[in-house]
Parts: sequence; C-alpha cells; structure tokens
Amino acid sequence: MISDKFTMQVSFFFAFEVPTQDEKKFLDSWKKLEINLKKTGSLIDAKTYLEFIDQNNNNQLPIINWSIQTSWRSWKDFIYAISTKEFQNFINKWEIKDESSTSYPGINKKKSPRKQIRISNNLFMVIFFFIAVIIVGIILYFR
Repeated sequence: MISDKFTMQVSFFFAFEVPTQDEKKFLDSWKKLEINLKKTGSLIDAKTYLEFIDQNNNNQLPIINWSIQTSWRSWKDFIYAISTKEFQNFINKWEIKDESSTSYPGINKKKSPRKQIRISNNLFMVIFFFIAVIIVGIILYFR
C-alpha cells in the first residue's frame, strides 16, 4: 500500500514479570489483545520473548519475564492503541517490569502522566519570522 504522506513505523518494547502459574493467562490475554489490535490495522507485528528467573533462593515462586516487541504503522496508531480501555486493562492486570521514566505516559500505571508542553504552529511561525527579520536587519546593517 502506497501512501501519499510519509509515515514512520514505530517499534516499542513492553516487559512484564509474570509468575509461572499465570503464564497461560498472560499469553492468552496478550493474544486476544494482539488479535484485536491487528484488526484495527494499527499493529503490524508483535513478537514475544521469554526469560526464566529462578527465585527459589528467596522462597518465592519462579518468575518469567516476558518481553513483547510491537511494531506500529505510526506514532498516532501507537498512541491511539495504548489509550484504549482494552490496552489499559491489560497493562493494569500484568506487572510491567522496570518502568522507566522515559516510557510513554499512557503506559505507566501512575495516575498522573507527565505534562507535555506544546508550542502551537502559529507561535512557532511568529518566533521564526521575528528571528528572520533580525538576521536580515543585521545583514543589511553591515552591508
């Protein structure tokens, strides 16, 4: 499919700590979510990776770290998908391993995501025009 606008494909990793007894539930719920996301056309591909951690020395149940690599058609599709109730329910049900401060706010379990500052196009154009006028004025002055 050829698009008249340039879009960049996006990849994102999700890492989960899953107790061994919940492995089947985790995979089933992920597969269900994956199928639904692929139906919308926003999710291109998803691959799961497994790492087993034995915690017997701490008298805890073994844990499996599951990493899910996802590929999305665009940032817009990615943001829309992680905003859906279904995706948020999945994130809240399974423990995300090592949430980083740089991860997207929509996938954090925290209730108050970081505030983002956006500069409107009009303000950007005014600033750009102002700087251009100053540069042209300096060039004409020293000419």
